[in-house]
Amino acid sequence: MRYWRNSLTMSIEHYFLKCSIFKRQYSIFIFIKNNLNRRNFIQLSGASLGSLLVSDFVKAENKKKYILQMPDEIKILSGDEYFSLQTSDHHTWQYKDVIIEVKNLDKSVFVFIQSPTLSVKEAKLSWKYSIPTNTKVLGDHWERTYGDASWQQPSTSKKLPWYCIEQNKNNTTCFGVKTGCNAVSYWHLSDSNLDLTLDTRTGGNGVQLGSRKLSAAEIVTTKNEND
Repeated sequence: MRYWRNSLTMSIEHYFLKCSIFKRQYSIFIFIKNNLNRRNFIQLSGASLGSLLVSDFVKAENKKKYILQMPDEIKILSGDEYFSLQTSDHHTWQYKDVIIEVKNLDKSVFVFIQSPTLSVKEAKLSWKYSIPTNTKVLGDHWERTYGDASWQQPSTSKKLPWYCIEQNKNNTTCFGVKTGCNAVSYWHLSDSNLDLTLDTRTGGNGVQLGSRKLSAAEIVTTKNEND
């Protein structure tokens, strides 16, 4: 797919260069090519959190299903230091012998952690995103939900346990982890990211997995269909 995109880009560039009448259009094309990456597009368009979802029509159920896109970044906390994992496909991430797999299975996104030697306190998944000005957010509590749960302006300092619901004038988008997960999970909105932190501590210490693979969380998403 990357080869196909690069070939198409080169073909368009060659066409514009040959046709002097399109010099101005060519300069616009180069500006877009160099500046309109995924993060810039989201910032320029002011897209809602729904832009992080991929929809797929389920013919048997006569409705859409929504799957969260693969994260843009994953870090782990081991000891007192965060380490960034590297990836070539956004599905398998690695740092030394730590491997985190992010898999689309049916209507959910599963997160699996392997770490034979390093103890892991947290895994943090991040998606690039810019908060629109008209957004309101609803989050859960760690245990019981009390009378102070309400739609609020996004707070970059607030943790949203278990689920995060975003509402703007056009859409309502929901992100959550299914109960029974093997990590204490919370969402967080910063100025440029949507983060999901999977806390895998045991007694305050990082989990030591050895040869085991931890199924850390099952992420579910949905949104209204009034597009």
